[in-house]
Amino acid sequence: MSDIESLQAYGGQLAEAAESATASAKKQHEYVNGDASTDVHTESGSVPSLAKQAVQGQEKVAAVLTEVASQLAGAATYDTTELGLLKTVDGGYFSTPSPAKKGYLISWRNTAGKAVYQDTYPNVTAIEEIGIEDQSSEVSGLAFAVVDDAGRRTWLESGVDGRPSVHAAEKIGEVLTAENAPALADGVTEKAIAGSLDAVGIEQLPELNDLAFAVVDDAGRRTWLESGIDGRPSAHAAEKIGEVLTAENAPALADGVAAKAIADSLDAVGIEQLSELNDCLSFSVVDEDGRRTWLEADREGKPTKRAMDAIVEGLPADVGQAPSTYQSGVKGVLNIVSGIRINGFGDSMTAGAGGGGTTYTGELQRLLTAAGHSIPVVNRGVGGENSVTICARAGGNPFIVLPVAGVIPATTTAFEITLQAINGYVPKPLMQGPSSYTGRLGQVPGTFSRTVVDNVYTYYFTRAKAGAEIVANRPLPMYLDIGDQARGDINIIWIGQNGPNDVRAIQDANAIIQRMTALDKRYLVISKPGGTSANDADDALWFAEFGRRFIPIRQYMVKYGLADAGIEPTAQDLIDMANGTVPTSLRSDSVHWLAAGYTILANIIFQRLKELEWI
Repeated sequence: MSDIESLQAYGGQLAEAAESATASAKKQHEYVNGDASTDVHTESGSVPSLAKQAVQGQEKVAAVLTEVASQLAGAATYDTTELGLLKTVDGGYFSTPSPAKKGYLISWRNTAGKAVYQDTYPNVTAIEEIGIEDQSSEVSGLAFAVVDDAGRRTWLESGVDGRPSVHAAEKIGEVLTAENAPALADGVTEKAIAGSLDAVGIEQLPELNDLAFAVVDDAGRRTWLESGIDGRPSAHAAEKIGEVLTAENAPALADGVAAKAIADSLDAVGIEQLSELNDCLSFSVVDEDGRRTWLEADREGKPTKRAMDAIVEGLPADVGQAPSTYQSGVKGVLNIVSGIRINGFGDSMTAGAGGGGTTYTGELQRLLTAAGHSIPVVNRGVGGENSVTICARAGGNPFIVLPVAGVIPATTTAFEITLQAINGYVPKPLMQGPSSYTGRLGQVPGTFSRTVVDNVYTYYFTRAKAGAEIVANRPLPMYLDIGDQARGDINIIWIGQNGPNDVRAIQDANAIIQRMTALDKRYLVISKPGGTSANDADDALWFAEFGRRFIPIRQYMVKYGLADAGIEPTAQDLIDMANGTVPTSLRSDSVHWLAAGYTILANIIFQRLKELEWI
């Protein structure tokens, strides 16, 4: 608990006492002034008024005396039990003086020559105190005490000095917390604790008749049980409370609060009394020596510049085992961002089919270089792949593999594997593009490859180094190195044209994004290039998921593609555009684009990177 919290806790204690005093005033009036038939209803049950207690006390005294008389009828009193046994017959009763301070007689029965204890009878002093529980030396000397109808002590007690008793102080300290005592706020000083509470806004009452409620002892001396007409503790009550509260009986005040912290305000605990800090900090943690740590928040709840500087200073060279960069953002906000390189994950559109060697990744690289950015752009497009396969290749949902022989051999010989379905769809990798990838099967590094015979694809894995044979009769994940290498990068995801459907393609895109390691994951998602206006609803699903990071490229190309390329629309182009299809003049076939189309996409991506302040 911080020192401010401790002080706030003590303030809450006073608020609690104030509320209690207001409620107690009425109860106390009934308690003191009620007649012999009045019961005062409290949280622990009904408590008889003082008048009623007096009547009940008299009745108890009479009952006790009657019982004493009946027990002692015909029974003589002797100085010792030995003498009593000598003077009585078997079955007879006798008594001896009680050695107890509040005892009168002890009753015995002569049973076969042995003194058998019967009861102890109180003296006048004890009888006068009937209704108040047996009191130890700790509570002797009380000027006032309230008990419930079972004789159990409450917290309402005062010593003869007018201060709360030890018992009362303990009970008050047990319930005081930062939540229920908010009055102890900034600026409480030693005077508020050890002197009076004038410093925290409890005014000095000029006249005793300004009190709404006060308890005095039988000598007319004021106790600490007082309430002002505003329902708050009087200055006298506050002073008496402050004198008995300690770290022991009020544990909410204990943590980190020392006498010097109170006497010298907050300087002693390391939070300087500077307007600069007061204005900018809403929270700060200091160590036991009062030194500020990096755990600080400004008035808006954000890390302070000092906190951010400490974070940057302690950050490693990479995060999550993938490279990341550190970049100071606007207003000093720290971002741990993607950005070692830009990867284009996708199918034949990413690979640049129909572009005559022009790809959007190549054009994007040219734009970045011309603008002075050295970040590399890597094309990871493979024709023919659906979203499930691309996602597995990127490591979002890895390939699930089962060795045909049920083992990973000890040698570096290729062994056949089968690819299992990933949530209902079996991926189909290595159909175009590379014929192998490096990666790891389970925890075994190696190479993933395939052969094709009569259009039948057979997949293999070859471990990189010989080792012990591993039983592998259950499916294992297989991650490719190209996916691991891209986790800290900016990733451009263009999937879904080859199926299986938009819902699954959105899920696969999200899986790729989730595996990215930067705290500020930077990515763009591009819509399917093919289709008509009927597919606008599909684009709406993607936008709902990715917002401004989604580029609906088909709709853009329909509206602006020809103008951006400087091409006059043909009759067929106009028909295409009316149908919501990318104009024929921008396509090499029904789906793939000519170079102009890929160049347009590169420009859109470049502008979006600038808009999002990633470059």
